[in-house]
Amino acid sequence: MSCGVCGSTREQKFESEVTIHFPKLKDIDKQPMVLAPELLVCLDCGRAEFVVHGDKLARLGETNAVP
Repeated sequence: MSCGVCGSTREQKFESEVTIHFPKLKDIDKQPMVLAPELLVCLDCGRAEFVVHGDKLARLGETNAVP
């Protein structure tokens, strides 16, 4: 595959830890969600991506975090 931004084929996977904080004032008392996804990074332009799976994805949807 190639990078969706610059077209480079120099991409590498890394282990990561991501903390998602819920943005709305009504969610201020909710604990942040900690994920440990595999991160795909373009070594030329720096674009990075990861996928949220299963119950973590469902929890994000339940919080109405998406505008």
